[in-house]
Amino acid sequence: MSSGSILVAVEKAAIGDELNSTILSVFLWGIYTVVYAGTLYLYLTKKSSRNKVIVWAISLSYWAYSSIVIMDWYRDQSVLLNNLGSRGALYAALFQGPLWPTLVTEVMDFIMTAVADGILIWRCYHVCGYSLRGILIPGFLLFCEVVIDVAVLSLLGASQLEPSRSQVNAISHLIAAQSFVTCATTLSSTTIIAYRIYTTSKREISGRSNRLLMHVLEILVQSAAAYSLVAVAEAISSVVPQSGSTAPSWYASAAYTSLLFIFISGIAPTVLVGRVAMLDGKRTYGSTSSATVSAPLSGLQFHVSSSQGDAETQPQLSESIGRVEKASEAQQLPKAVNLKEKMESIIV
Repeated sequence: MSSGSILVAVEKAAIGDELNSTILSVFLWGIYTVVYAGTLYLYLTKKSSRNKVIVWAISLSYWAYSSIVIMDWYRDQSVLLNNLGSRGALYAALFQGPLWPTLVTEVMDFIMTAVADGILIWRCYHVCGYSLRGILIPGFLLFCEVVIDVAVLSLLGASQLEPSRSQVNAISHLIAAQSFVTCATTLSSTTIIAYRIYTTSKREISGRSNRLLMHVLEILVQSAAAYSLVAVAEAISSVVPQSGSTAPSWYASAAYTSLLFIFISGIAPTVLVGRVAMLDGKRTYGSTSSATVSAPLSGLQFHVSSSQGDAETQPQLSESIGRVEKASEAQQLPKAVNLKEKMESIIV
């Protein structure tokens, strides 16, 4: 295949992928809007304890994604209306014009990934008993994400939004590194939270509350898995060289994985909050008595024969059992309350 035909194929594929990805983004935006509205309703009406930080976080992520979709839709519409004369002019307007849309997308993408990872680290911090040591690894990885994103924005700014080929390659590798770090941050935070939930449920609660707590853990793992897989796919597609006859395929892969990564980074924490909010608080935590552990009273179980002396002893024995049960409940109640607070920190 000649170089001219390859160039034509690349231009056609790039234009088609750009327009199709924009249409897909608008469709996903509609899904995101429904999920966001439903999550807000569930969280604000069915939760006994509402955390404004969570509400503002998922709202910020939603409006960041909305900004990206609106900007891409407006840009593509303007380019199509002003460059319908030839394929080359349309390609140049879409991919060789000003890079301010790329800058805006990078900023919004950074906000969304920071919100997604920040929510997980926030929950990890609460689950670990407000211990900074518990979030040392995910916190360091989040700091690395910030540094990488600042480096990307610095390269775009230093080139005055007109980077050279070497700078474009450097930006692509930095974006790939950021995606890998994002995946590591999500996996580390999820692992810590899952470990705390699992060990706590095995030691301190059982029965229906334990099953529901495992359901919360399942929701958390599913959300993190989807986010991590898309992040890895986006990173791989960013570093694979695009040349020759395979360029159209790799370009399409990069375009759609980037689109899905931005979408999942926004909707994953929103779905997580919504699904957990659907669990009724009483059913999730169970009653306080179900969380407590009954004291063993086997040593007080006597088989008393029915005589007059035994009849006098029976009230005293009942009073002794009552005092032991009250003392046991008094000792176990703080433990149950602490357990309830620990589990609430996962939800809020």
